[in-house]
Amino acid sequence: RRQRQMCIRDSDKNADIRVWSPLRDRVSVSGVETGDRIAVYSADGVQVASCVASSSVENIQASVSGVAVVEITRDGRTIAVRKVKMK
Repeated sequence: RRQRQMCIRDSDKNADIRVWSPLRDRVSVSGVETGDRIAVYSADGVQVASCVASSSVENIQASVSGVAVVEITRDGRTIAVRKVKMK
């Protein structure tokens, strides 16, 4: 039996959201709006950090090794999901 895969497609409006890891244990996100909720998950799906954006660029401390998944939610709807390799 074939499993269905979920695909999250960003609209053009959300294509400007960028996620990167400038330092060890830190995730930076740009292109968000004030009030957006940012959640950081480890590769095994455990939420390791979250915040509510207060500016267009946020820096979040997140103790993750390997790969992290960052989810941005606006008005209760997921607007972007990004994968980032941690330094």
